[in-house]
Amino acid sequence: MADSIRSGGVDADGEVMVGEDIVGRDKIVSTTNVYAGLTIGDMFRLRLVLTYEHLWGLLEPLAKYGRTEPFTAEAARVLSERLRNWYFDEAGGLYLYFSPEHAARDTYMLLQDSLQQIVDETGPELAQAVLPQSTFELARQRGSELRHAMAEEIRSYMQAAQSASSA
Repeated sequence: MADSIRSGGVDADGEVMVGEDIVGRDKIVSTTNVYAGLTIGDMFRLRLVLTYEHLWGLLEPLAKYGRTEPFTAEAARVLSERLRNWYFDEAGGLYLYFSPEHAARDTYMLLQDSLQQIVDETGPELAQAVLPQSTFELARQRGSELRHAMAEEIRSYMQAAQSASSA
């Protein structure tokens, strides 16, 4: 089943609706069928992966390699706004609270703090000016830490699920 949802199934807003078809590596799977056989824990893990997948994509402006645009205070403001929308409008933030360590939540908040600091310290008159590399590097590192925390949470949930199913 992992291959059937891994490479697709998320629309531009990161949503998969029951009854829609999702395209996988080798087949199309109806999400009605995918959700029908899942336990609550499996559904949670699926939604966690899909939600974190969307958040991962939102972090593209903080890419270390192959950036297509310079990082400006305006780019920081826009990224912060998109992250806030993911957190509240898409309820993505809800998934940040499930890990007992709250590592993803804490790194998300540090990233948002960094982005807000960039916006506050730069001011509207310099919003389009390219930021110093050191300023970008701090934000990039925060984004990297968030991606790492998300990957670790997914890994630990998957390990727990494997342990439970083999017990």
